[in-house]
Amino acid sequence: MNKRLKIASLLFYAVCAAGMCIGAVYLLTQKMLPYHEKFLGITQEQVSARWLQLLFASYRIMGSLIIALGIASIMLIKQPLMKGENWARWAVMIILLIPQLTVLFMMLHNGMYGLCLIIGLLIALVFMAFYLSKATRVIEQKL
Repeated sequence: MNKRLKIASLLFYAVCAAGMCIGAVYLLTQKMLPYHEKFLGITQEQVSARWLQLLFASYRIMGSLIIALGIASIMLIKQPLMKGENWARWAVMIILLIPQLTVLFMMLHNGMYGLCLIIGLLIALVFMAFYLSKATRVIEQKL
């Protein structure tokens, strides 16, 4: 395996790990997240119990989906990408970018700039890994 592919896979793994940590926060939280309170302009105590139940169910669904995307990406990185299969680099990039770009757009659109830098960094890492994972062909010259 070439050095560029190793570096690319490490970058992809880092993005997956960060995403899975965020997913774990959503999956395990028992409290309304601070940026949701700020966006809504109310505290958790002001929200009815039924709405909180719905919100926490949404958190758990989102958290489990983020973790599942991370696991799926790791499996694609570990097997087909490491074997140099080009389709895998496209699949991993798409799986990792679509949720991040959506979150970034929503944050910017709603004026929630606090986490934009972190999301932007993760997006940059995905693009760097995608570029580095590009297959390089060595042309052998016959002497």
